Amino acid sequence: MHALSGREYFTLLNRMMVDNPPAPADAPYLGRLAKLGIAPGAVLDDLSSDELAALDEGARQGPETLRGLLAEAESAKDGGWAVHRGLSDYGTDFAKRAVITRFGYGADLDADAL
Repeated sequence: MHALSGREYFTLLNRMMVDNPPAPADAPYLGRLAKLGIAPGAVLDDLSSDELAALDEGARQGPETLRGLLAEAESAKDGGWAVHRGLSDYGTDFAKRAVITRFGYGADLDADAL
């Protein structure tokens, strides 16, 4: 996915949200994204060149941002062990949700893992 332009990436996201609807708790954030045309089933046709450039920059910076968040979490190791709590129960912690989706897919709930 790292080779997609912002328009391609967010068009794919819009299509995927139709079959995989966001959680109701995501509504406030989704309202902000809708202003950019990012919403289930939305089409990114009427964006200015500045808006398209912003989407491109976001798609470009995303992987780097996730690697930085993972490195930050890994630096919290104590004696060689890292215990990450709250996995698979993200609420609206979008950063944690994105990092686990990218690097730790299938992370268990605390009750199941510990």
